[in-house]
Amino acid sequence: MPTDDFARASYALFEEGLVDTLEWSFDMAWRMKRLPDWCADLLDFFATENRLAGHGVSYSVLSSEESSWQKEYLERLADEVAMRKYLRVSEHFGYARGGPYSFNTVFPVPLTECAIACGIKNLRKLHSACAVPVGLENLAFSFCRRDVTDQGAFLCALLSGVNGYLVLDLHNVWCQMQNFDVSFEGIVSSYPLERVRELHVSGGSWSLSGEEFGRRIRRDTHDDVVPQEVAGLVQAASRLCPGLECVIYERIGNTIDGADGESRFREDFRKLKSLVESLPGNDTPVPEQAPGRSVRGGRGASIGVDNVGELTAFEHSLFTELSRDLSIEQLKASLLNNPELQTYRTYIESFEAGMIETAQLLVRKWGSSV
Repeated sequence: MPTDDFARASYALFEEGLVDTLEWSFDMAWRMKRLPDWCADLLDFFATENRLAGHGVSYSVLSSEESSWQKEYLERLADEVAMRKYLRVSEHFGYARGGPYSFNTVFPVPLTECAIACGIKNLRKLHSACAVPVGLENLAFSFCRRDVTDQGAFLCALLSGVNGYLVLDLHNVWCQMQNFDVSFEGIVSSYPLERVRELHVSGGSWSLSGEEFGRRIRRDTHDDVVPQEVAGLVQAASRLCPGLECVIYERIGNTIDGADGESRFREDFRKLKSLVESLPGNDTPVPEQAPGRSVRGGRGASIGVDNVGELTAFEHSLFTELSRDLSIEQLKASLLNNPELQTYRTYIESFEAGMIETAQLLVRKWGSSV
């Protein structure tokens, strides 16, 4: 994070040589006129040492519509990897562009043959632009339990299409565990764990949305220390992921308040590093990754049949309705009564009220038409 609070909090960790790999969300910096010198120097050093990974947030892998922003993104990515050497480049599962927004928070789409085809096509473009291995991070947000149970099969299909890797974000998994009362094993058992190269570990927050419906919603806000429960998942995940190469500690900028906050950040990092160093070595051989692995290998997968026009209409309509000042009932009714979305009717009917309310808050915070 190219912010002053992150620089102050992390400086001692870099000085002590505690950071083995640096992961950089390069596309967030594209909006800046100039990187701070300390940040550019740090990136250059880790790139030279072959210890720099890329992690995009705005490509929108599951967007079905080709547009000028995608072309611009790929051109800028090609320039980025020409300037600095990256080990690999990952993106987020889901879509972030549609309707009135050129950028938004990342949301899921239903598991359909068309969505799989669009995702694989977009990942192949990503790989062509960067010429390094490409991967996906599992998503924290879900509208319904179906999103949770289908994500493993979805990831299997997308990553097999590019022989890609999986970034297993443990806080994202924990969000789904809390929001949908599913066990860790119940979520990750359908994931392509043989493809995991990175674990992401972070903190987050509880949303007030959902309380009207008898529960709080856990959100992946990256603005606090790592919960003990999430740290506890590191050991379990390491046993299941034979190809694991690194664990990334995540924290968003402008969330580390004062000297006490900076000290807590460093203490949190050191605890995680100590935990990782204490993990037993995993001698299990990494299974060969089969590009032809079928989505139907994922347990509980419910694959729909649609076309690009229908998927584009869904993506645009969902963002449009979430941006309007509607009650939850009005929003859901508007989607269900849209004649272009009848293919997704069962999926939309399963949207949970607390998650719709949370999505409305996220869109108001992150939605941008610029």
